Amino acid sequence: MNLGQIVLYSKNKIILSRYLSYLLELEQELVDDAIRLNGEDIRFLVRNYDAKEIITSNGTLLEYFVDSKEMLEQLVQKVFFLNYRIGECVNESISIIEQVGNSYFFYIDDPDGRKWKFTYINPV
Repeated sequence: MNLGQIVLYSKNKIILSRYLSYLLELEQELVDDAIRLNGEDIRFLVRNYDAKEIITSNGTLLEYFVDSKEMLEQLVQKVFFLNYRIGECVNESISIIEQVGNSYFFYIDDPDGRKWKFTYINPV
């Protein structure tokens, strides 16, 4: 069994898809009323939600694993650039990568307030 795709509802599908596309190096593709983001091992479908729908993070955390500590550090730099580019300091709290045991990680909030965790686990 394989995961098909993760559907993300957004107040602005264009901003969210550009944000994630740049951060995670995903290809964008228009699909009907949505934008599909394609990666090597993951796909997202980003849709706008109607004003009638209530979207909350309800404790959802999306965790993304990377292959090296260097990749994690590059992601931190991308987050800083994206905050500058969209003119918001959504993630001003990320300044260092945290470490617990052999795990290195940091958290961000996307433009819709969803929490993401990026992790590198050192195989030691």
